[in-house]
Amino acid sequence: MSNKKKIKQTNSKQHTKLSSQSEQRGKFLTRTDFIAMAILTIAFAIMVFVRLGNNYAPTTSKVFSSPSDNEMIIDLGSYMDIAYLDIYLGSYEDRNLALSVFNETTGQWEIIEKEAKVKSVFAWNKIYVGYYTRYLGLVFRDNVADIKEIVCLDPAGNVIRPVNAETYPELFDEEAMHPKYSTKMDGTYFDEVYHGRTAYELLHHRTCYENTHPYLGKELISIGIAIFGMNPFGWRFMVALLGILMVPVMYIFGKRLTDSTLAATFTCFLLTFDCMHYGLSRISTIDIPVALFILLMYYFMFTYLKKVNHNIGESATKDFDRAYTKEAYKYLILSGFAMSLAVATKFTGIYAGAGLGLIFIAYTLKHFPKKNWKKLLGICLIFFVALPFVIYTISFIPVVEYVKSPNLLSKMYKCTKDMVDYHANLDATHFYSSKWYTWPYIGKPLLYSFDEMEGNMVSASSLMGNPAIWWPMLPAILYMIFRIFKHKDRTALFLVVSYIAQYLPWMLVSRCLFIYHYFPSAVFGMLIMGYTASLFIKRDKNSKYIIATYMIIIAIFFMVFYPAISGAPTDNAYLKNLKWLPDWMITLK
Repeated sequence: MSNKKKIKQTNSKQHTKLSSQSEQRGKFLTRTDFIAMAILTIAFAIMVFVRLGNNYAPTTSKVFSSPSDNEMIIDLGSYMDIAYLDIYLGSYEDRNLALSVFNETTGQWEIIEKEAKVKSVFAWNKIYVGYYTRYLGLVFRDNVADIKEIVCLDPAGNVIRPVNAETYPELFDEEAMHPKYSTKMDGTYFDEVYHGRTAYELLHHRTCYENTHPYLGKELISIGIAIFGMNPFGWRFMVALLGILMVPVMYIFGKRLTDSTLAATFTCFLLTFDCMHYGLSRISTIDIPVALFILLMYYFMFTYLKKVNHNIGESATKDFDRAYTKEAYKYLILSGFAMSLAVATKFTGIYAGAGLGLIFIAYTLKHFPKKNWKKLLGICLIFFVALPFVIYTISFIPVVEYVKSPNLLSKMYKCTKDMVDYHANLDATHFYSSKWYTWPYIGKPLLYSFDEMEGNMVSASSLMGNPAIWWPMLPAILYMIFRIFKHKDRTALFLVVSYIAQYLPWMLVSRCLFIYHYFPSAVFGMLIMGYTASLFIKRDKNSKYIIATYMIIIAIFFMVFYPAISGAPTDNAYLKNLKWLPDWMITLK
């Protein structure tokens, strides 16, 4: 056999291994790793917390109840032009309001608006008045309306304080919090009206309005509310924190995959400067928590497989019995725990769990000693079946139902059935919905907040991927598929199965979908890109300069799109110039 053939066989064998050089040396993270990880984590934390949201919002409120106590009269003291009312709504959405003015000539109230709609909870809602009057009458037509603050504005946007403000002290005591221009800094936006509100209701033991997803994610959100109050910073804090935590987890996963500090840094850099990761980390929804738990469950499973594979390789007799050590089982158990958290946060955790199970079963059937299968089966039943069920069920303890169930299991079953029925029968449409096949090339970003400001300035926040990351992602995935068949690369197989497990279920769903549903898949796409980079580094040391240049390009793209994803005041003309594809509606002006 020639030397050339021997080298080829050796390389092919190395490609199939899950164990790494660091595994063999007994080392994993070096001082350089910790420095790189810390820099990227701190950088992302700064980006996320800058203009995350105000740490204040109206807190006192007056609850109007129909018909006994549903009216109020605003006395401006003299005749004035009143252009708008800005109403900060409490915990009940879509309140109906009738507006009337007093005609001193006839001595009668004249209705000027029969049914004004105050829509968004924990946000400022501008109601048009456009009348020259002294007395303004408000009648709340619903059974209950929780109003936290009312601000009267003249045509120039100046605040008019009623002379009878003391009659309604709860409604005119926090007008200093009223913003000149309402943006995402001041109130709820998009699905925050569901998840942020439900977190508040869980914290205060109120009946939960939203019952379309499991509750653990919203219970985590409620921790921030408990610490900082029911304000934009408070209801976004925990999501921001978990989004930041994804950065070091991504670094560690990248290092475990590649055994390369440069490749791990590159992998983590992708997540740090991804526009979708940034955007989702700054809005109070459950997509970041479930993405973190999915990432953790796959990381622990991959580490478990590497430990076992390393132990098998170290054994001169290929002793499979000794390969499954307590340390290896520890990571398997942690994978089950992370999966439990994912399932209790969002049902996408179940999709991810299916992919995890496929990987685990395939490896186990090939390598696990059959005489010890009872031990492994016991661990799996406890930590991948019983524990997810227990954590999922426990997460329903704080839930208050409209109709009380007799016990916790009944509550869990009823709520879960309602969730499944909701998604099965969902027939809604949305302007920003998108098809699953458009997600990899960012076919249609989701503009979840848009507010006009002074002059041509606007505040806009879109959920979209970083084109410099997402567009090259598909070629990297195709390359991984090639490696699976050409080189029998088991790491590539692990990553591709992980990616498809998050993506495939959405291909089978006919309901209204959005681009952020692709985010967990995109995270594994970034891991694929990191692993691909590590292969290039091993093949050609000079490729590190290409990777460094590419990282600079990624950062530049992030900065270019920063005004479109952050809500920072921006000239509208700039956003118009970012419309690179026909369906990129990242400004409404």
